[in-house]
Amino acid sequence: MKGRAHCLCLQAYDAERIANPFERKKATEKFQDDLHLYLEDYQAEVALRIKEYKVRSISAYGYIRLMK
Repeated sequence: MKGRAHCLCLQAYDAERIANPFERKKATEKFQDDLHLYLEDYQAEVALRIKEYKVRSISAYGYIRLMK
């Protein structure tokens, strides 16, 4: 996940440096799509680890609901 987060940071930086407004918008949308996918994977990983370590003292982490 760390490597992926680093790539997302670079992707956002590169998108902001694009001079052509159409290309910048396209690159920014791609970054936002990739960021949403990353956040979904991060949420799943957090939920899995909390269940794996049998943490029962919390029912949510941020906006990630862990227990029903």
